[in-house]
Amino acid sequence: MPLALVLLYCGSWANSVYAAWGLDASYGNAGIVFTPIYNQEFKPIALQADGKAIVSGSIFGSYADIAVARYNTNGTPDTTFGTNGVTTQDLGYASSAEDGVVVQSDGKIVVGGEGDTNGNYGHSILIGRYNSDGTPDTSYGSNGVVKTPISGYSDVNTKAIAIQADQKTIAVGATAANPPSADVFIARYTTAGALDQSFGNGGFVVTHPGSSGYDEAEAVTVQGDGKILVWVNNGSLLRYNADGSEDTTFGNNGIVSESVQSAFDVALQPDGKILVTGGANGSPREPYVIRYNTDGTRDTSFGNNGMFTGSFSTSDSGGASLLVQSDGKIVVGGWDSNAGQYNFALWRLTSSGSLDTSFGNGGSIITNTGQPNSFIGRILSYNGKIIAGGPTGNFAAIAQYIDDALPVVSSITVAPNPVQINSAISASASFTDADTTDTHTAKWDWGDNSSDSCPSNSSACTLTESNGSGTVSGSHSYTATGVYTVTLTVTDNKGGAGTSTYQYVAVYDSTTSFAGGHSFDNPATASPNTSGKVSFGISSKYNNSNVLTGSVKMNFKAASLDFASTFLTSLATSNGKAYLKGSGTLNGTSGYTFLASGIDGSVAGGNDLIRFQIKDSSNNVVYDSQPGAGDTADPTTTDATGNIRVH
Repeated sequence: MPLALVLLYCGSWANSVYAAWGLDASYGNAGIVFTPIYNQEFKPIALQADGKAIVSGSIFGSYADIAVARYNTNGTPDTTFGTNGVTTQDLGYASSAEDGVVVQSDGKIVVGGEGDTNGNYGHSILIGRYNSDGTPDTSYGSNGVVKTPISGYSDVNTKAIAIQADQKTIAVGATAANPPSADVFIARYTTAGALDQSFGNGGFVVTHPGSSGYDEAEAVTVQGDGKILVWVNNGSLLRYNADGSEDTTFGNNGIVSESVQSAFDVALQPDGKILVTGGANGSPREPYVIRYNTDGTRDTSFGNNGMFTGSFSTSDSGGASLLVQSDGKIVVGGWDSNAGQYNFALWRLTSSGSLDTSFGNGGSIITNTGQPNSFIGRILSYNGKIIAGGPTGNFAAIAQYIDDALPVVSSITVAPNPVQINSAISASASFTDADTTDTHTAKWDWGDNSSDSCPSNSSACTLTESNGSGTVSGSHSYTATGVYTVTLTVTDNKGGAGTSTYQYVAVYDSTTSFAGGHSFDNPATASPNTSGKVSFGISSKYNNSNVLTGSVKMNFKAASLDFASTFLTSLATSNGKAYLKGSGTLNGTSGYTFLASGIDGSVAGGNDLIRFQIKDSSNNVVYDSQPGAGDTADPTTTDATGNIRVH
């Protein structure tokens, strides 16, 4: 009876890269905290120096009352703050702190919103200050609150606040004498809560920078030199000197004008360059980022003539917040809608203004909070994490994102290989994880529709680890001859996974088979002569009915060739030499034939040698490790790290 042939190249490779950011499952409820704070504005969150998050807005009683909440770094309420983590203040009339919250250098918390004038809500700027334990700071204003109407204007809509280096507070927004027309206002308060008389006209600057009827300041930031940048809904970027006068060295007499659909945030890079974001013109609306030099001219080295615009949603998306990371990359937070559902959205750009495709899914992370009208209005950073806050439905929410380093799994070792049917193999690999606090699970996929997971009490899968790194071992017995791929997946406690793959394990029947394996480099004389490893496995035998059975696989990743047999036609062996032919598919397409030949060095003397050839339906050579040689020529490529055996 003819003997069977099993020729095998066994290679192992790992697939493990840094995760493209995602929700931190250890924070809040699977990465999100839903607060009891009513807030439909964009800027309800700030961070303390210790990473605790502050959220501001309103809670409704007889009227809307000011509400401020604090959360620990794991997303649980900080019960040392206020009452069970929330402080409220009833001013007797409707009041809100939905328009901004910042933390002073001394840990005191400043909130901004609207208050009443003589019982009429929305007629005053409201600024409140609280001690670090959540009690009102009675040294500020009246019992911790300042309500300021603007003379000559009936309506006030505060939109953002900022703290200067000297701890003075700046508030910006819109004020209207004849609604619906409105002008931009900027107000500055002393550390005691009084209007700063050295700023503008009695503490105020009111301006109408655009041609639209309703001009509203959406965001404010303060430069290191004390100059104040204000980003307006109509696409006007304004800069003021520290005394409130227009900075005529900036743009056109203190104004830079853009044609955009919406404008929401302004931020500074460490080098003083200025970033703005919002929603670009067009349908659907998409996020944009513009970068300016310090004089207000566009930085043409950024994006396309100083501007990045994305194309992500088929409905509506835009940017509402900016974060410059320590490596210069720019994170944009905002919204993305899908079939009317508005979701939290993050995008990240490189420092040169192109989409950073290593972030999230090709550069973006879209988070469906499960609530309607969800928008990220403020993004902050603590310990390398991104903390995002914004409205979800009618209430403020916080989401925390992490850049989780996935486990890196080493090459797998397998022994013995080839292996006799119903005999056990042992497999092992090691793994490392940059996050030394992570814990891990592992799973062996043996390639024969069976798997084993650990930690377990079975030798089929054993995992040991310390400080985030460890080893995984396993054992398995195959009950059928063939060629098998073994895969090990190591998963961390945040859901990040790394894998390693071993190709192939050859399983043979010792009475009528030929087995072998391990690896060879594609010869320089091969066709094609692409440099790289060629992995292949061949398991064939004649059964008791003298029918040729088995399978053949060949994978040459560097040349994008992936072959699998569908039919074996002939096998011939003589004096430790074997020649196998058949047909199969290449890259999933049928109509190809193959030849595999091998020499068992332990029988014929010398090295174990292999050859592999693939032809198309027209008999053209697609791959040959030994081009030009006849079908019965002795193979010449050494199976340097493996074995070929004839029984």
